Amino acid sequence: MEKFDVIIPAAGSGTRMGSNIPKLVMEVGGKPIIRRTVETFLDNFPCCRITVVTAEDAIKEALTGLPVRFAPGGASRAESVYNGLKSLESLDIESRGKVLVHDGARCLIDKDTIQRVLDALERFEAATCGVPEKNTFKKITRRGDDIIVENTPSRCDYYEVQTPQGYRYDTMLKCFDPSLIGDSVTDDVMFAEIKGIEVAIVEGSYSNIKITTPEDISFAEGLLTIG
Repeated sequence: MEKFDVIIPAAGSGTRMGSNIPKLVMEVGGKPIIRRTVETFLDNFPCCRITVVTAEDAIKEALTGLPVRFAPGGASRAESVYNGLKSLESLDIESRGKVLVHDGARCLIDKDTIQRVLDALERFEAATCGVPEKNTFKKITRRGDDIIVENTPSRCDYYEVQTPQGYRYDTMLKCFDPSLIGDSVTDDVMFAEIKGIEVAIVEGSYSNIKITTPEDISFAEGLLTIG
């Protein structure tokens, strides 16, 4: 079975959850979110190696007994991913090895989506999964305190991106320039886009939600019941 690395950023505070405990140790279907996420990878891809990026003892405790390694979290998600990437330098990893980055809060990720991203990395240096946009968007301009519709772009031209997102290891090292880390870079493959590297997008799943609010937990548990 194919070997690859997975970086799971899990350093966020989860303030929108309105809880005094880390969001990722809250339970979905009787299991901590972060543990459900990690176990999906390990159960379906036992040869993968997982690095969880966090400084939270509660998250580490939620992963007790699982074969994962840890790296220190950063001030932002991008910085946490960078810390996870740098931690791989001490390991035996091939220059053309595959590295996936997956949100710890996307605990309903499925095997087929992960495999599609891995398959895309056979042909591209970087890849992400996503789903066709279902909502209508308006391009706007601002005129003082007023917001004016400029035009309505076609939904056919847009995807909502998800994780996992992936790179070939040597390409990821070249793309993740610390000077680029900031609020303007909102996902991992944007680093490739900035460097002019083509990014593939493969089919994701509308069930692959990122749990952010209490309502998301209820929704996720409903999806588990259906599944």
